[in-house]
Amino acid sequence: MLPSRRTPPEQVFDKKILIDCSKWKNKRGVQRAIAKELQLDRSIMAILDEQDEDDDFWGRDESSR
Repeated sequence: MLPSRRTPPEQVFDKKILIDCSKWKNKRGVQRAIAKELQLDRSIMAILDEQDEDDDFWGRDESSR
């Protein structure tokens, strides 16, 4: 294979995640599913929870989150 056709090391991933976005109400739901699948640190989920609380407080529609 030509060197120019090789995938750069920074673009090689160990895991692929397939997500059916039609099942989610908003982008944050997709972010939450990805974070859970990747088993990201609990602090990431806390950030998403905090953003949800803030949106609830300000009355933002779920579809715009």
